[in-house]
Amino acid sequence: MRRSSIIGHAVELLDSIRSSPLPADVLTNEFFRKRHYLGSRDRREISSVVYGIVRGSILLETTCRKVFRTLGRGPAEAPSIALFVVFALAGGRESSDSLLLDAGSLWRMFVPAVTAEEFVQTLLALPRPDEEETDPIRKSALRYSMPEFAVRQWYETYGADQAVRLCASLNEEAPTTIRVNTLRCAPRECREALQAGGIKYRPTLLSPVGLALEKRINVQSVGPFRNGWFEMQDEGSQIISYLVGPKPGMRVVDACAGAGGKTLHLAALMENRGVILAIDDDPQRLQHLGERMERAGAGIIRTAVAGEDGGVVASWRQDADVVLVDAPCSGSGTLRRNPGLKMRLTLPLVEEMSRLQRSLLDQYAALVRPGGRLVYSTCSLLRQENEEVVQSFALTHPEFVLGNAGALLAEAGISPIGAGPTISLLPHVHGTDAFFMAVLSRSAQG
Repeated sequence: MRRSSIIGHAVELLDSIRSSPLPADVLTNEFFRKRHYLGSRDRREISSVVYGIVRGSILLETTCRKVFRTLGRGPAEAPSIALFVVFALAGGRESSDSLLLDAGSLWRMFVPAVTAEEFVQTLLALPRPDEEETDPIRKSALRYSMPEFAVRQWYETYGADQAVRLCASLNEEAPTTIRVNTLRCAPRECREALQAGGIKYRPTLLSPVGLALEKRINVQSVGPFRNGWFEMQDEGSQIISYLVGPKPGMRVVDACAGAGGKTLHLAALMENRGVILAIDDDPQRLQHLGERMERAGAGIIRTAVAGEDGGVVASWRQDADVVLVDAPCSGSGTLRRNPGLKMRLTLPLVEEMSRLQRSLLDQYAALVRPGGRLVYSTCSLLRQENEEVVQSFALTHPEFVLGNAGALLAEAGISPIGAGPTISLLPHVHGTDAFFMAVLSRSAQG
């Protein structure tokens, strides 16, 4: 395919990602599904460019605005073709002459007020915004295209060196990780089957049933997946299930189950004995869980749509041995997988999610029996959604006591992660997505 056509497709996909709340991978898959004429090489090139732009979106947009301000004309918001031009010229990826030749017609269509030649000449004459920034926090936020409020918090929490390493890790590509489903096979059997199919892997560092694959795979074409031998699941997500600590015969609630990755892992840890109530507010996600349950051989899971359950949830009041609230959150800990989130990660969003999380904890804590356990987790890196939510809950629910999450994981054979009352998994330290976890135990008197 001609280079100009590749650029046109990349700009079209980028426009879609910038204007939609849906994850970038979902939009990308749908984009390619509707364009069967694109070969695998074209799709890889388009994806690589678009994801590179999305990961660097804050710096690229800041650079574009600076160029337009210097010229004294141009759009207030950087069009996608301008982001592409800045990205393509950065680091010598392309020469300005070839870029102007390939992207010129698209540029004239989207930016009539400024010629592509003017833009490129001005761009090359100006220092990068992050290079001329003197404040270290703003410099890091620009260089790694992270929201400044988040970077400022990471500097306060982890110190400058660790904050910079965290920012860098969030711009890396996430590993492809699977969880062996012990309801269908032993880990050794799954490893042997993958090896026989030419799929290379390594054991994960923390999860005893996790495998990190060397490259992405089309799971639908892999026999062991179709047979229910494994599920796609980040290693950090797997660790949450071990913190829940379910045992065969227990009554367990997964209060924000989604499509059920953790729910299925809980069923495996319970050896398909007991009962799990999986709750979510989206019937479609629960329907998808039903399909996954059948493949995985998980027969102890019951589902309920939040608010539409006909009293099922209320019947579990003070009856669950463990309740997991893996709460909806900003998703800041998953930026490696969903870089488009950084375009929408704002302090008002975080505050909105914090209010929702507190409400969910209040609501589902009522299902924990006296002497039972409440586990709270998020895939957020921000204290407003993590420590502050747990602290607020503990103040208003004296019957719950914060436990030692690190010690509980060690008892489950997952160590060393930490020894404190809460656990934070970090991509630059543990190689997982970022997760926060806390355990609260209800007194035996209720």
